Amino acid sequence: MQFKRLRSAAKPGAGACAPPPRRGGGSSCGWRRAARHSIAAGIALAREASAREIGLRQYRCQIRGALAMLDGRLIEMDTGEGKTITAGLAAATAALAGIPVHVITVNNYLAERDAETLAPVYRRLGLRVGVILDGMDRPARREAYRASVTYGSNSEMAFDYLRDRIGFGASGPNAVESRLRRIADPGAAADGPVMRGLHFAIVDEADSVLVDEARTPLIISRMSDAEEEAAWAMRALGLAQALERDIDYRLVAEERRVMLTEEGRARIGELVAEEDGLWQSAIRREEVVTQALSVLHIFKRGDQYLVRDGKVQIVDEYTGHLQPDRSWSDGLHQLVQAAEAVEITGQNLAVARMTYQRLYRRYVHLCGMTGTAREVSGELRAVYGLVTERVPPRKPSRLPRLRASASVAPRSGVSAQISLGSAFTEPSACSSAMPSAAEAYCGSEMSRISTELTIGASRSSEVGASSRNCVGGVVQAAAPRASRSGRKDSRFMGQRPRISAEGLRSMVRASEVTARAASRMSLMAASVCALKRDRSP
Repeated sequence: MQFKRLRSAAKPGAGACAPPPRRGGGSSCGWRRAARHSIAAGIALAREASAREIGLRQYRCQIRGALAMLDGRLIEMDTGEGKTITAGLAAATAALAGIPVHVITVNNYLAERDAETLAPVYRRLGLRVGVILDGMDRPARREAYRASVTYGSNSEMAFDYLRDRIGFGASGPNAVESRLRRIADPGAAADGPVMRGLHFAIVDEADSVLVDEARTPLIISRMSDAEEEAAWAMRALGLAQALERDIDYRLVAEERRVMLTEEGRARIGELVAEEDGLWQSAIRREEVVTQALSVLHIFKRGDQYLVRDGKVQIVDEYTGHLQPDRSWSDGLHQLVQAAEAVEITGQNLAVARMTYQRLYRRYVHLCGMTGTAREVSGELRAVYGLVTERVPPRKPSRLPRLRASASVAPRSGVSAQISLGSAFTEPSACSSAMPSAAEAYCGSEMSRISTELTIGASRSSEVGASSRNCVGGVVQAAAPRASRSGRKDSRFMGQRPRISAEGLRSMVRASEVTARAASRMSLMAASVCALKRDRSP
């Protein structure tokens, strides 16, 4: 098999090596060198399967993008250039080598759509495709991750990884206890992890996932026992009420802070000498009693919180708005509930937390694609080691050429620009092959621009007429002076007609408006003709 050597990358020992270096550096993982001999065949197989099953054969630019992602790069492709089938080409090539592939999108809709679109291609190659959606149970998720290529949103896969980490415990998946448990009790696999590790990831909309949401905290929490919370909260309030002010503690009202004295610490130790649990820890019991003192002397109903419908609701100190869904941490909310004699609820305890940045840096092979990567290319390289590569479109854009041709406006006068605009407003064969929506849009745009051309021409004519009247007035006023004196006045001989500064500025403004409208008209007409040529068989 051509993928025999590359398939060894999916073995358990392959994940221990560091992420493969980018282009230009030495190779520390053997699977990267072996892949170069098999990638060409994999790309060819996947491309042919795509052409036969879904009727889409990847162009050279899309093949270039797939090769760049297989080399561990982040590609930048314009919108509409086929990033979905480009990712499918890279995912199928890696999956043919036996490497589990994760294609990560920004939401569940895109994950399901892309998986359904490329499922026939994967099936033709003998690969299975899975998709992770919201609401799936653990057996269904485990089955989806067992597929060759798995599609899912960034949040779904991130929380699946966090839940697997919780199941492994503090020792982690590679601990001796975890390995022995999997060997001694094969039936425990039903309760085991759902993912097969972090091997190969293709991140769609990478600028959003890897940069915009990089520091978003991912937290899995659990609710503590309400009875246990009520027991220690009531005991803490009792201890706080037994202490004497200025002897056992000092209240700093300006700083809204309570400080225990040495006498107060000793007093608390004497009161809880026969109790167990958190009261045996000096640090923990002093923190709890300090919070209870703050609740009794600093927190006031109506300022920091309100009691409504038997619940403590926090008041925002800056806006004054109620925040019924928020609660204080570290047991402070339970102490306030105990002081107000309302129902004491459990507190949310963080079991596991992580960020997207830490998660994606753990993949052995990370790559991605986006439409806008130039602005964040430096950050992507510094944080993830991803080199950004620009993939040019299949057909070069005509817009720069059209702009260059339209910028050369005729200088013989406004009449040439007017004739250019009027010629484009005439119905032609270009519009016959256009859809009705595009035809209506282009027609409305050309009508609006033609109106601007007419206004510009009329302004130029008015300014020219007023200027001619001004010059004529000067000449007519000078003629009687010459006739009365009986000789010719040399001041008016051989001089060109002069125009006032205001008239000159008006003419320039009118010419600029007309030139801009003519340029837009030529661009619109050229776009219409280009659309007709593209649609012609």
